[in-house]
Amino acid sequence: MLRRVAITFATIFGLLIGLPALAILFLALFYTWNDAKPLINKFVSGVLGREFRIDGNLAVDIGWITRVRLENLWIANAAWGATDKMLHVGALDLSLAIKPLFSGDIFIPQLGVRDLNAMLETNPKGVGNWVFGDPNAKPAPSRHDTNLPLF
Repeated sequence: MLRRVAITFATIFGLLIGLPALAILFLALFYTWNDAKPLINKFVSGVLGREFRIDGNLAVDIGWITRVRLENLWIANAAWGATDKMLHVGALDLSLAIKPLFSGDIFIPQLGVRDLNAMLETNPKGVGNWVFGDPNAKPAPSRHDTNLPLF
């Protein structure tokens, strides 16, 4: 009887913990992050209200200090801007500490930028091209109004 309980417990543990852990390990070892670029581009473009693209390589090394390397990324300029691109970065190296995220803090131990070209300008009304979305829209309530951690 005790052996049957142990086998049942081991089976449940293996299904609930072991299989997801193996799936995460498989993704971490074999996932090509470049496959995620279309999803990232679409998401960031939607958030900014302008086109965002990663045209080069995207590499992610997951760990307690996660390193992200982006190559040839750019953000489109405002419709009234003098050029088509507001920002172009040849390469961006970013290290992000994961543990502080659990308490709502963001800690970036390393940030490297190469071949940065930014076109910052204002329109006749004084609105900068770094203002994303509709400048006349009501601001969303601040996330800092709660005591919940920010992720």
